[in-house]
Amino acid sequence: TTFAFEQRRLSDDSKCKNYNLPDPVPSFHNASHHHVTLRGSTRLKALVTGAAGFIGSHVARDCFKLGLEVVIVDDLSGGFLRNLPPHNEARFIQGDLKDASFVSKLFNEEKFDLVYHIAAYAAEGLSHR
Repeated sequence: TTFAFEQRRLSDDSKCKNYNLPDPVPSFHNASHHHVTLRGSTRLKALVTGAAGFIGSHVARDCFKLGLEVVIVDDLSGGFLRNLPPHNEARFIQGDLKDASFVSKLFNEEKFDLVYHIAAYAAEGLSHR
């Protein structure tokens, strides 16, 4: 299955007009040929939480295919190491998102442009604790 992104143009008066996005925005099937950039020539940095789970692992891989620098965080309480993307596609940091000091340090050191917060407990009741 190919998931195509809808292309949207930013208005000239937009505060975000410094984005350097490829034209057109790539679909997943050919995304490896494009690199989404911001801040001049550096790649966008994406955080994917819960990447040891089924959905998070696919989100992390697709981010890499889009040309993003990918950092993944998981506490491995419900996911598996085997689900993580290869080291050349993403950098893995094991940590607990319920730990405020961990999260604060992570965001202060990494300076993410995008966050995909997929981490959650599989049992709905556990996610509320």
